[in-house]
Amino acid sequence: MGTVRLVPFKRNNPYTGLFEDGADFGIVRLSESQFIAQDAMDANRFSPSVALKFFVDGKKSRNLLTQVNFDGVEDGYFFENNFTNHPPRSTNECMQKTVEKKFADASMFTFSTGTSHLSTVFEDGTEVPCEEANFPYEVILVPNRDAFPKEDMEEGEDMLDFFEKWNDGSDNGKVKLELFRIRVRHDPSDDRPVDKLPAIGIV
Repeated sequence: MGTVRLVPFKRNNPYTGLFEDGADFGIVRLSESQFIAQDAMDANRFSPSVALKFFVDGKKSRNLLTQVNFDGVEDGYFFENNFTNHPPRSTNECMQKTVEKKFADASMFTFSTGTSHLSTVFEDGTEVPCEEANFPYEVILVPNRDAFPKEDMEEGEDMLDFFEKWNDGSDNGKVKLELFRIRVRHDPSDDRPVDKLPAIGIV
């Protein structure tokens, strides 16, 4: 976990609330559950996710959970893939019959998290009228792989251990850099590749 800021871009950013003005006080959690295994004795798949929490004066925090997918990935480098609030549905039949049904207890949208709540308030607690709120369908967090190069990892090293020992050389140990670039898909019909989607800010 670490502290982060949401820094919006003004250009090509029609969105409101925190998407528009950003947030100076936030927390990021980088998680890797590592529970996805091809058999019980062989945990060789990884399930990385990124959770963001931004604090709002006098109101509930605005949170966003993103991940790569529900089937897991084989590469242990945490930043190998982008993170999205709309990960693809699992192709695993067991997952569909168990985890998916459990998710359905809480939401009818079992494989996504919404973004509208980030558009309805500013950091100082000022609310945006619902009819004026504007938010993207999909938020994609593109990792800053240049800052955390894969080749700097030691063979067999856990990515989260790599984060623990990493710093930018500052005396106080605080790292100030772009962790993710935020790209967005305004609606599901936009099928452009991620690198062609508008960037509206950084974390």
